[in-house]
Amino acid sequence: MKPPCYQAPRWLPGGNTQTLWPLLIKPQPLPLRRERWETPDGDFIDVDHLDGPADSPLLVLFHGLEGSARSHYAISVAHACRAQGWRLALPHFRGCSGELNRRPRAYHWGDSE
Repeated sequence: MKPPCYQAPRWLPGGNTQTLWPLLIKPQPLPLRRERWETPDGDFIDVDHLDGPADSPLLVLFHGLEGSARSHYAISVAHACRAQGWRLALPHFRGCSGELNRRPRAYHWGDSE
């Protein structure tokens, strides 16, 4: 069975309008719980959580370049998760959680260490 494909609403055609729509509606951020993971090199990674029932689905959202849990798309995804009763985890890449990291090492798209 083929999975259903995304179909944009008729009133919101095209990728450009779908990209701009969240900026126009500006959803309010939800309160998120922050967890800090200490890394082996003495630095940290912050993960923001939208909590829910332990047996509910968990969506892990990786933000875009210089994005964060404060990005419009992350806020919209958090609202969608809450509406579905899902949990959300958003790990921040180094330097993107609103606090400078301890080490000079930054991240890049190919970094998987």
